[in-house]
Amino acid sequence: MESPLFKTIMSSFPTGVSVVTALDGEGNPRGLTCSAVCSVSLEPAMLLVCIGKASGTLPVLRERGTFVVNFLAENGGDVAYACASRTADKFAGLPWRPSERAHGAPILADHAVAYAECTVHELVDAGDHLVVIAKVEDGAAFEARHPLVHARGRLAQLHKSAAQAA
Repeated sequence: MESPLFKTIMSSFPTGVSVVTALDGEGNPRGLTCSAVCSVSLEPAMLLVCIGKASGTLPVLRERGTFVVNFLAENGGDVAYACASRTADKFAGLPWRPSERAHGAPILADHAVAYAECTVHELVDAGDHLVVIAKVEDGAAFEARHPLVHARGRLAQLHKSAAQAA
């Protein structure tokens, strides 16, 4: 299968948008935008995140062994674009607070519908990505907010009626 066709096929399926964050050894926030996140297990609580091997944030996750998945709210479009960029300081002007369970990794509470503080459990090689399987140590959900979704190369808000039906 050719890469462009595969990308077209996969982008036809809407996904939630998240930002995976970590704090490097010097105390600098790192992060990447990710739509490849899903639950793995309820007992114990586990999720997985697929991260490109070329990601500048991946070495920090491997070194620290902890991270936060920030599931973005409909007001998180600018955050998604900033963290998807290659800019040096993706967190300039972005409000965040340090996690307690993930070595201070940024929690983007102002722009999230939920977040999960995670500890790396296993890394699985998968082509040009690593599948990071993690135990969820803590987190929170903000039910009054609606999630940001991604489909066909665009960010979109989940309509209020669809969010209420879920």
